[in-house]
Amino acid sequence: MSKITFSLFFLVTMLFNFAFAEMNVPVQLRLKSPGGVYPTESAVSFKLLILSPATSCILREESFSGQTITNGNISLSLGSGLRGVNDPSLTLKQVYDNSASKTGLSCVDANNNIISLGQIFSPTLSDGRVIRVMATVLGDPILANFNMRATPYAIQAESVGGKVAADIVVNDAASQMNQTNLKDLLLDVTRFNNLKNIALSGQAVSATTANNFSGSLVGDVNGTQGATSVDRIKGTPVSATVPTTGQVLQYNGTQYVPSTVASGAVTSVAGRTGAVVLSSSDISGLGGAAALNIGISAGTVAAGDDSRIVSSYSATQVATSSNTASTIVKRDGSGNVSVANVSSTNNSTNNVYLYDGVNSVRIKAPAGLAANYILTLPVDAGVVSQVLKTDGAGNLSWVNAGSGSVTSVTASSPLVSTGGVAPNISISLASASVSGYLNSTDWTSFNSKQNSLGFVP
Repeated sequence: MSKITFSLFFLVTMLFNFAFAEMNVPVQLRLKSPGGVYPTESAVSFKLLILSPATSCILREESFSGQTITNGNISLSLGSGLRGVNDPSLTLKQVYDNSASKTGLSCVDANNNIISLGQIFSPTLSDGRVIRVMATVLGDPILANFNMRATPYAIQAESVGGKVAADIVVNDAASQMNQTNLKDLLLDVTRFNNLKNIALSGQAVSATTANNFSGSLVGDVNGTQGATSVDRIKGTPVSATVPTTGQVLQYNGTQYVPSTVASGAVTSVAGRTGAVVLSSSDISGLGGAAALNIGISAGTVAAGDDSRIVSSYSATQVATSSNTASTIVKRDGSGNVSVANVSSTNNSTNNVYLYDGVNSVRIKAPAGLAANYILTLPVDAGVVSQVLKTDGAGNLSWVNAGSGSVTSVTASSPLVSTGGVAPNISISLASASVSGYLNSTDWTSFNSKQNSLGFVP
């Protein structure tokens, strides 16, 4: 434990400074030895931590180096120190705000050793904070905690004079709700009563005209209460000229003026022959002739008697779904087209695609064919597990996989075969005259024969 004791002062000043604005928080310490000496020392390093109550999770960590203690006094300022490695980068307002949880915190024990990481501090409205002061003064290490109960209340008070948050009018710049505007509105009794009547009955008073209206209007509407005029529309002047019947208000680049809409109609189109040609006399304001561009080049249209249209029409009329030479092919009522053969004399991909409407099957010819050949498919789809077989002339048929005709099976002595498609293969028992197999009795006798006696004649 430290041999130096010290106290924390100006806590009230710190609260007021922080409550009104996001600024540094002054912390003033005074140190005194057990013998009553107030030390003086330079180049002292301090570390200040703001901890959560009970859990001791670090909400703020700042270091102050090169500090001077004079007669036991030292002043530090939270917010101006060097943030530590365990600092969660919260603003001072966030540190003292009891309305929101703090995440990703490092927690320490009584000796300031890290005991857990990534913790969450979810304060209640009445939670305070702990300030931990650490330093080494005159060779003695100091670590002391100070409870701060009033600081969170300065940020998020439970009540003001017994009033909760819902009872207090909050300044709102968007709606011009502030103390000055409310004072101006409520000071005038008549204006206040009219406002109250609107809220209660939907109208200011029983009178049909506005009360207490005087002076001239400004902006787009000018004049007085009894004689107003619209002189502008969205800031653009409106001409004082009185419009006549049928005129509209038109912007001429400077102001809105009464204008007569330009009118004119196509005088005659019926009776025209060939391509329709319009001139300035046909449409008011056209300014010149307008003609339909007819021709055979790009950007032109074909006339009704153009030979290309006549030829295409004739070819379309004789189109058929039957296999008819030199005609356009069309589908019949069922969507079918009859053709004899479909061939391709120049298909660089060597592929044929058969579509089901979405997906396709591709048939591809191999490269380097030695000669032309024809494959004729079977008359049906075959049965399960059958495979296609060719007779060498391109005629395909379905056969069972692995099938064939075995005409004869033979065997070498001592094996014996009965022959035929399904032969019986066997071996006879060996005897003095027949080669074959040894039964267990014969094998035992043979295995028990007398070994050589080693006699040399």
